[in-house]
Amino acid sequence: MYTAYWHLSEFPFENMTDTRFAYLSDQHREGLARLLYLVRGRKLGGVLTGPYGVGKSMILELVGHSLQTSDPDTSRFVKFDTPPGGTSAFVRRMFQAMGDPRPPTEASDALQRLDAMVSSDGATNSEPARHTVLAVDEAHLIRDPATYDFLHLLTNFRLADRDKDVPKAMFTLLLAGHDDLQQALENQPSLRQRLQLLWKLDALDARQTAEYLQRRIQAAGGHDLMFDDEAIREIHRASRGLPRLINNICDLSLMMGCASGATQIQRNIVRQAVEDGVGDVSVA
Repeated sequence: MYTAYWHLSEFPFENMTDTRFAYLSDQHREGLARLLYLVRGRKLGGVLTGPYGVGKSMILELVGHSLQTSDPDTSRFVKFDTPPGGTSAFVRRMFQAMGDPRPPTEASDALQRLDAMVSSDGATNSEPARHTVLAVDEAHLIRDPATYDFLHLLTNFRLADRDKDVPKAMFTLLLAGHDDLQQALENQPSLRQRLQLLWKLDALDARQTAEYLQRRIQAAGGHDLMFDDEAIREIHRASRGLPRLINNICDLSLMMGCASGATQIQRNIVRQAVEDGVGDVSVA
């Protein structure tokens, strides 16, 4: 356990979507702001893409946190960490997350039930009809075209706005995934045309990598000088600026620094961590 050695209150580089450790670069902040605009305006949806480990899951988690904090009674947040396999599983999981004790398993039954919810204002269901943000992480793993068709049909449902006599979307779709997701959606034009935003996240640059380390360490109760400048440059080079790889390298570096009695993480420790723990991650 290296936390006591480095005077940390907890591990700073866990690969978990814990919003306490969120670092927002300019592009992450802008992406979050745009997704929140879609959600708060009850738009039909948007798409978030980027390489593995760049921070898409954290952005979705922050959207959910903001929504549940600001307006939990009007909108609910339903998030899939990965899309369930097949349309039937997707339908069942979605209704379970919406609080339905007897979820349908077929898309046709689900659409009928949603239509009844809207028509009767939820009088025959355990949950009243209300705005639902459906966030699907790893959406590039959706393989069944019928699932895309189902998502498209969800965008047809409307609810009356509570403040204005103007129908608004019942569902706001947020799809996040690897860059392959954009091409997959181009092959589904009926859905793609309904999604009003496409935002791409790129890896962190050298300055942002240093800020990322500082943010995570401070959130765990540590001090800014735990890694020297050469070590930080080596972390950026080896990780290519991808937060998930940064976490792996830094976690192992802190463990190795503790084991060797180091007072600061230097470049040689980082290089050893890369070689022993994660291999040559600098090669794409």
